[in-house]
Amino acid sequence: MNRLIKHRRLTSCQIADSINRVTEKSRDHLTPELKLALVTPQTPAYKVSQEDFPFQEPYWAFYWPGGQVLTRYLLDSDKGFILFDIINPSGDTSLNFEFRES
Repeated sequence: MNRLIKHRRLTSCQIADSINRVTEKSRDHLTPELKLALVTPQTPAYKVSQEDFPFQEPYWAFYWPGGQVLTRYLLDSDKGFILFDIINPSGDTSLNFEFRES
């Protein structure tokens, strides 16, 4: 796989298509309310090295366990939260905050 984003400018539609080629839509995690585009063992990108992944820094494509637990807690909580998602690279917790606010 070549690095799609690094070497040329792409439109948002082309980026979305590229993401869809290397991920699958999944609800198989602790927060099935959120259907996320993830790299899973069923996707070809799961088996490539970081250097061969078509995007720089592919951390967003994995639903890290810590993010799943925090997002599950926020979804189950009745309390309001102000959330600063600084260290969670996949952005799922931020996504959850938006999900709860809308």
